[in-house]
Amino acid sequence: MNNKPLCNQNINQGCINSCNNSCSEFNCNTRVCPPGPIGPRGVTGATGETGPVGATGPTGVTGAIGPTGVPCTGTTGDTGATGATGATGATGATGATGATGATGTTGDTGATGATGATGATGVTGETGPVGATGATGAIGDTGVTGATGATGPSLTAYGFYYTNTTFSVNVLLGSYAQIPLNNQGTAILNETLNNSTVEVGLDGVYQLDYYVVSSINTTLGADSRLTVDGSPILGSGSNVLATISSGTTYSGQAIVRLTAGQAVGIEIGGIVGVFLGNSSSLTVVRIAD
Repeated sequence: MNNKPLCNQNINQGCINSCNNSCSEFNCNTRVCPPGPIGPRGVTGATGETGPVGATGPTGVTGAIGPTGVPCTGTTGDTGATGATGATGATGATGATGATGATGTTGDTGATGATGATGATGVTGETGPVGATGATGAIGDTGVTGATGATGPSLTAYGFYYTNTTFSVNVLLGSYAQIPLNNQGTAILNETLNNSTVEVGLDGVYQLDYYVVSSINTTLGADSRLTVDGSPILGSGSNVLATISSGTTYSGQAIVRLTAGQAVGIEIGGIVGVFLGNSSSLTVVRIAD
């Protein structure tokens, strides 16, 4: 029910204070009447019951610390009677370890204990430096003679040929000249000295060695070589391409295969004019079949 003053359906009849008790919200006019004058204040009603305690408000700001009061120590009272012994308290925490005390005097040596079990073998250490060489031991007994080795090739041809007097040879431009060999040694086998060349009498492998000694001083160089039937043996040369002085030596060696009847000799070349020498030699030795 609406308690506000409402207008009756018939607005010509004026406003009424309220709808009839039987009148519902739906048959009352919804038009609000203008308010009337305020009535006099009524008598103050009886004080109602105290409501529940409200929630605690926030804590206020702490006030400033007050001044310190004047201390006032009273006289010491008489000592009271000793109370009964209280129960033993719980054990306190262990205190820090104290400083180590001074070492006591060494006690008597105890009896030797039983030998312990052998420990595991340790890792092998690094090799130490080599020690000084020891004194030489006594010579041992002579060993058993070994088996005789296979027979080596026999020297079935050899010879030594030379010139030990001053000689001269004419060297033409771009050519070589034969070095003279006028003498032969006493040990000659299957070889023949023929016109300053040595002719071999057997097929085989031969080692050839030679030297030529100069007796002139010249600013022209020269070179020497071995020959077989007039053809040079490669690698057998000896070169002196600068100034030649008396005593300059030309020498060389070769190992070649020869057939019976071939002739070995020495040649000089590389200069134009006369070459003077004071000695020469050639050794021819058969070293293999």
